Amino acid sequence: MITPEPIEIVGFDLGHGETALARTYADGDADPEMLELFGKKSQITAVGRHPTKGIVIGDRALIQSDMSSFDICFKRRPSQSPEYQRHIRDFVVTCHVHLVDTHQLRDGDGLRYYVGCPSGWNNDLLEQYATLLAGARLPHVAVVRESRAALLHAKEGGKLTLGELQRGVLIIDLGSSTTDFTLVQGVSEVPLDFGDDLGAALIDHAILQRTLLAHEHREQLATIFTEHPMHRARCEMQSRKAKEVYFANEDLYGEPDSQVQAGFERIQKLCVFEPMLNGVVMKEILNTPLDALGGNSWMQRFGDLVRAARDQLAERGVIPAVILLTGGASRMGFVQPVCTAVFPDSDVRRDSEPEYCIARGLARWGRVDLRTVAFQEQIDALLDSEVDELVTAAIPRLKSALAHTLVDALLNHVIRTALVVWRDGKIATLAELEPDMRQRAERWIAGESAREAIAECCRAWFTPLQQQLNTRTDAICQQNRIPAGALALTARFDAHGAVDVSKMRLSGGDPTKGITNIAAGIAALVVASLLGGSGWALLAAGPVGWCIGLVIGGIAAYLGKSPTEKYLLDVDIPIVARKLIARESSIDANTQRVHRALKTEIVAQIERLTDPFDRLVVDLKDQIRSRLQAKADEARLLIR
Repeated sequence: MITPEPIEIVGFDLGHGETALARTYADGDADPEMLELFGKKSQITAVGRHPTKGIVIGDRALIQSDMSSFDICFKRRPSQSPEYQRHIRDFVVTCHVHLVDTHQLRDGDGLRYYVGCPSGWNNDLLEQYATLLAGARLPHVAVVRESRAALLHAKEGGKLTLGELQRGVLIIDLGSSTTDFTLVQGVSEVPLDFGDDLGAALIDHAILQRTLLAHEHREQLATIFTEHPMHRARCEMQSRKAKEVYFANEDLYGEPDSQVQAGFERIQKLCVFEPMLNGVVMKEILNTPLDALGGNSWMQRFGDLVRAARDQLAERGVIPAVILLTGGASRMGFVQPVCTAVFPDSDVRRDSEPEYCIARGLARWGRVDLRTVAFQEQIDALLDSEVDELVTAAIPRLKSALAHTLVDALLNHVIRTALVVWRDGKIATLAELEPDMRQRAERWIAGESAREAIAECCRAWFTPLQQQLNTRTDAICQQNRIPAGALALTARFDAHGAVDVSKMRLSGGDPTKGITNIAAGIAALVVASLLGGSGWALLAAGPVGWCIGLVIGGIAAYLGKSPTEKYLLDVDIPIVARKLIARESSIDANTQRVHRALKTEIVAQIERLTDPFDRLVVDLKDQIRSRLQAKADEARLLIR
């Protein structure tokens, strides 16, 4: 028997400034390992075209002197620009081919790519990006928001506790092109997910511009940059390197006469471009208004974004336990102090290797994604077959329980009470007893007491059904290494839920908060059906007639003759006679005598309510489905 090859999962962090890839396996638990592009764990996001060597990427594109074209930092929101699409396709294909050619990956159906994108991109942009990447012939490609990947990497790496996740974690992802914010609370994202085109590449560009303004050959350089954009791109990469060296050694460059030494670019044997940077220059750059930011400085915009996130969280009453900083730009020294000042009650943390955490997180996400496929298939099977069977099989038990509840309640709250009122002389004749009993029945069925009785009936009915479902979901949890109880259903029975009786729908509200309105829905359909259009559907031919007949029979026995029924209905029988006829023992005996007949009638009435109970089955299954699916989505981050 041939053992199938393990599925390889690649997290592809195609960044605006740098690119990194990590690999893991669907059936493994080890931390994702970094892949190497031309001997390095990360490469600058650069693509060039050489007359004889073809497409060249990364640092190799920088060191080629005779490129026919060259571009850097080209990742941005998807567009129809042919140039943009060509850059993405060429870069992605070259990465894939190199990894296969160097035997780091196996090409074919066993390979899965998960590519990151900024969290600020909406779903339409994600779909466009996925389509573009699929067009680049990446096998089995999916697009994932980078903040989700960072969260999963931090969680699986032990950097976040479950208690911190419950309180809330704000992820701030700082990249070359964007700054993105995502709030995670519990094990699911809360709708605070926005981004801004505030990227560290703006700082690179500002270093380049300041160096050019002070350069002795600035006019010649301006001409060369216009005629040969490749030289400008290389100088901007030198500016990026200078920025990274500065923030890695910030304490060394505080003096005005200090100078970052990060390399230089020789341009056509005319001159040398060496970025001009120290602490004084960096402070000016960070606080200088930029046209790209609408007249705001980099520092001002970043502070405004962090404060905007704080204000949005405050409106929700959320103080995050942790501020998690990710992305290569999070290494900039001022980032952590700004976040600490805005969120003084939160623990501000940065990943130890922010330049790799997205790639590793994407690989982890892919592993979870593949494992949840089998998990979701099990959930679908449960929802499509077992839930239907369990609920349908339980309906007869519900009908029987409802009949028993209604019989006991009507005998005690309606019939017995009406007889006592007649016995005490508050009702003059038996003819008046009949409408009084009907009114009492109507009021009870439509009132608080009936709804509470029905709600209690529903609780008792649903408990074993819920236990059966939870036994099945616990087995699924065990198979997928999810904590027992993660999919457990918890029903909340509210007899006062807002239910449209005309539609008899039980669903409504947030299904993730519990199976709601079950009792209210059942009460609504029972009330609407039992009272009927005339307001007297159930009891008209039932207990009223029986009880009147019982009283008439008692009077006839007492009087020792057979008076006509009409005469007895209209006569005002003396109180003394009433007390003899309707003694407590007589009332008990009479109600017991009608109990079986009343139950038979109510069961028959409920059995005729086929359509409402069919709709109840559908609604209840929908609510269980919604609740289980919501729980399954939450459990995604628990699968390892």
